[in-house]
Amino acid sequence: MTVVFGEETYEVTDLAAAKVDELLAEIYGGEPKEQYTLELEGLEEAAAAEAAECASRWDKKAKNGSIDKYDKEKGEFVFSGEETGFAIDQEKLAEDILAALKDKKFDAKITAQGSEVQPDITGAAAKEKYKTISTFTTNTTANSSRNNNVKLAAEAINGTIVHPGEEFSFNGTVGRRTEEKGYKGAAAYNNGEVVQEIGGGVCQVSTTLYNAVYRSGLGEESITFRRSHTFEPNYITPGQDATVSYEQPDFRFKNTSSTSIGIKASYSNQKMTVSIYGIPILEEGMKLDLESKKTETLDPPAPTYEEDQTLQPELR
Repeated sequence: MTVVFGEETYEVTDLAAAKVDELLAEIYGGEPKEQYTLELEGLEEAAAAEAAECASRWDKKAKNGSIDKYDKEKGEFVFSGEETGFAIDQEKLAEDILAALKDKKFDAKITAQGSEVQPDITGAAAKEKYKTISTFTTNTTANSSRNNNVKLAAEAINGTIVHPGEEFSFNGTVGRRTEEKGYKGAAAYNNGEVVQEIGGGVCQVSTTLYNAVYRSGLGEESITFRRSHTFEPNYITPGQDATVSYEQPDFRFKNTSSTSIGIKASYSNQKMTVSIYGIPILEEGMKLDLESKKTETLDPPAPTYEEDQTLQPELR
């Protein structure tokens, strides 16, 4: 038995096979009868499963009107129109499969039917619904090299669109911070020490982004990877930062909403700002915020001393 949809076909699983085996077992293992009947009852779930398999192959999800790309010259997101979807009529298909089985038409060719599925949001409606749903700003220092790095990282993530279910990676978007890209040496934390590092300061961009993402309504459950600094940064409340270094640690979050979101990021006059652009997630009047509380102060561990056997004693 096959299901046909356009030029595509699907070979239906032999749903009668188990029933035939049962009948053969009765014929050869039980008391002889004058007549035997192949019963094909109780296959409703199996037929529904076959219809669902066809739907998984041929259904097309409707696409809502949404932001599609970012126009850097105009500094704005560009919208794309909606797209109509299609859904196989699974109930009708399952009924057709059962009817063919009942009529013993085991080689039936069934044509799948379906209907268009309209999107929930048109392109015009999306343009009306989209707005800035969160903004967060942090203050930078007067260090020109550090501010240069902050500006470059901000430009790298500016205009990024994260579709529903997609995961954003800071390192994946910004890439390796190198001199060839214009990054300069500036103070950074590395293994618990302050060092001069190419790209030092970009953690302020990931931190600002983290705070904007959280407040957008996506919340903590959307954050898939975040680490705090070893030391307390001076541009954010301790515990509300997101440190990054190429390749690890990274800052990542997933768009858990049903529509695409856009990231706007900029640096100007010692201020780093990130805004999340999308259809409001939270109910009107509701806000999310972060609160940090120090629960304990730990003393540094006692130093340990190891004798270096490679050094020769120095005579004085």
